[in-house]
Amino acid sequence: MKKLVSILLILAALLTVSVALAESCAPGEHDLYTELKRIKSFNKTTGYVYLEAYIYCSKCNALDGRVKNASGNIDGFEVEEADCENPEMTQYTFTVSHTEIVTGGIPENIHITSYVPVVWEEETADALGHIDGPAATCTTPQVCQRDGCGEILTPALNHTPGSSADCTTDQTCTRCGEVLKYATGHNYKGMTNKVYTDLGENHDVDGICPDCGCKIGHREPHIYYLHVNGVEKCACGATDPDYVAPIPDGLNPEDGYVYEGGVRSDFTGLYPYNGGLFYILNGQWQRGANGLTLIIDEFWFLANGQVQEHHGFAEYDGEWFYLDGEGKLDTAASALFQYDGERFLVAAGRLVSEHNGLAQVPSGEWYYVAEGRVLTEFSGEIEYDGKTFQIVNGKLVA
Repeated sequence: MKKLVSILLILAALLTVSVALAESCAPGEHDLYTELKRIKSFNKTTGYVYLEAYIYCSKCNALDGRVKNASGNIDGFEVEEADCENPEMTQYTFTVSHTEIVTGGIPENIHITSYVPVVWEEETADALGHIDGPAATCTTPQVCQRDGCGEILTPALNHTPGSSADCTTDQTCTRCGEVLKYATGHNYKGMTNKVYTDLGENHDVDGICPDCGCKIGHREPHIYYLHVNGVEKCACGATDPDYVAPIPDGLNPEDGYVYEGGVRSDFTGLYPYNGGLFYILNGQWQRGANGLTLIIDEFWFLANGQVQEHHGFAEYDGEWFYLDGEGKLDTAASALFQYDGERFLVAAGRLVSEHNGLAQVPSGEWYYVAEGRVLTEFSGEIEYDGKTFQIVNGKLVA
């Protein structure tokens, strides 16, 4: 076993010596000191040690001596256990008594009576060496498995990236196969050449992935947008069944109400819409109003609640009124009006159906009437108010 010798020599006390006087110092004036150099050998069985030391006078420096032989006793030892890299070391502690001295520069012998404690250290067992753990991987180093060691023997190798990830393929380590970056998936949001198929509750959309150029498709819910026609529709053509379009101001023909920021429930009268006039009562179109209808304080001729042009008579509350094509009754009209080949006497816009006999019109002419109708089929004499009058085709002649 190879020995590694480390010497720690500690002088425990001053050396007390008895010497013959040198010529350079008066007797008793030498100041001697010992400088130990090395332990040359050590027998653990006998405790015998061979060492070298030099003795000097610090004043005249004339004396030197070499210790030839010395012996001592083992006081004890201490073992430092081996580990993976360091051998087992044992330290022996013993005391050496210097006994035999060979002088150098002077003939006198020097007797050293001090005792010097000495430490002897040597290798007593080899280093244990590391115990290899599992081989290093991309993420885990190889470490020593011996208790109390754990030293890294081989660092982690790190991943070696393979081909870059794309829409459908992961990027993996070529060494261990671990996924380094997952497949990105197709870019459905940026899909080009879209083709939609409405399925009712949802739709399919097919197209081209802009990242890889593959044909792709998936199913997705409807996404409704407000179109220019006021209807919320999806790109596939589906219409939002829950969408209620804002109602513009004016008459809404669908529900029959007049809106001006909301239903005009305070409005009653004729309301213009799409080139016509419509009868509105408390904000609502009166679709059931037909014929001559009193609206506030005027009479209008209606069909389905809308003012209509009308030339002729129209009945209202058992009476007949004459309209000359405007759809509105002119209550100031008083004259003979031609209708359906007949002539009728009208006063204040109403057929004077209660009048029989001669009647004068605003032009000053007289006509023979019955129930307000001129009797154009009659010609002859009549008695009226005690007088006789000549009638030709229903008209009085002078």
